[in-house]
Amino acid sequence: MERIMAIHIDLNAPVYERFNPGIFLLGLLGAAVLLLILPIGFIFHPTVVLYAALLGTALFFVAIWKMTAGSKRP
Repeated sequence: MERIMAIHIDLNAPVYERFNPGIFLLGLLGAAVLLLILPIGFIFHPTVVLYAALLGTALFFVAIWKMTAGSKRP
């Protein structure tokens, strides 16, 4: 039997997903930090790689938290 996904087509339903530039910039900053880990680590000291990875990962966790459980829903 073929499974059909449910589609929600209520046009009057409230929209909970809103674009937040602050969260977007936080995720963009986290991506930039993670992309710069290797060049910074090669130029400076290997511990910088660890701290940059931790910072980038933390920024991603904060961005995901703000987009889901941390956001205030009406």
